Amino acid sequence: MSVEEIERVVAQRVANAIEAIALYETKTNLAHKSMSQTERQEEKVAENASNKRKWENMIHRRVRASKPKTMQDAIEVATKLRNKRISTLVECQTENKKRLDNTSKNNQNQRQPNKRQNTGRAYTTRHGQKKHYSGSKLLCSKCNYHHDGPCAPKCH
Repeated sequence: MSVEEIERVVAQRVANAIEAIALYETKTNLAHKSMSQTERQEEKVAENASNKRKWENMIHRRVRASKPKTMQDAIEVATKLRNKRISTLVECQTENKKRLDNTSKNNQNQRQPNKRQNTGRAYTTRHGQKKHYSGSKLLCSKCNYHHDGPCAPKCH
């Protein structure tokens, strides 16, 4: 095979791979969008097509610049570049999802930090010794509290 044939085959495979990626992205995005958003999605498809051409040209140039000696070398270079693009897309998507999930509203199961120092002592259990009341008020048999006068009314 001549160099031109290798370049043509590599360019075709790169174009097919990028087209498959763009098609997959648009299908998954369209499946999750409502009908009112399909117009915007169609604009993104057109934008993806232009981005596809840019990526295709970039990969083609890099494969040519590496000057592969065999067809297998050219395919390996193109595959590595394609995988790198896919991994960066996945990283960007997961980063965006993390940003959306990390809102201040989603703190239900998180323990709030202690605002003051040494508050840990307040939550520890006491030893078996109970402090007895040393005040001057009498123990009420009705509510079991120490106070003067009648018990306070309770609201239910």
